[in-house]
Amino acid sequence: MEGSGSTEISCKKKKICIFGTSANPPTLGHRDIVAYLASLVEFDEIIVLPVYEHMFERKRCNNNSINSSSFQDRLDMAKLAFSNISSNVIVSDLERQCYFHGIKQIQQRVGTADLLDFIKSRDNCAVDYSLTLGSDTFADLMDMKWKRSNDVIDHVEGR
Repeated sequence: MEGSGSTEISCKKKKICIFGTSANPPTLGHRDIVAYLASLVEFDEIIVLPVYEHMFERKRCNNNSINSSSFQDRLDMAKLAFSNISSNVIVSDLERQCYFHGIKQIQQRVGTADLLDFIKSRDNCAVDYSLTLGSDTFADLMDMKWKRSNDVIDHVEGR
């Protein structure tokens, strides 16, 4: 508003798609999915989020497993795999940030609802979030097998 001394921030509502992955390693299939999402005019940003510490113990980094990589290695692999797809693709360590911001103190792993709470708390503008999930993961979410399944669905308004 002119002359009122107001410092309102004008923001365009963004549409962001979140693509979570273990990235252990990122595959050509993962890359194809992210490239497809980036090609859609529906989304302003695609955020690729490697899992910091997987909810399922068998998928966590384990020094006894030759197939496990540290979070930093998986983040670096994800950056190599996805960063050059499009300027609207962002590879982020938000899950690690969420863990050290508050989840660590209560000794829990970061669930998707925790992560969405954290991301939304940092938003300066209105954002519509969507999740990209595999069919098996989607079935688990709809069967309420996820930590705070209903909260996840509410956060993305079913998208």
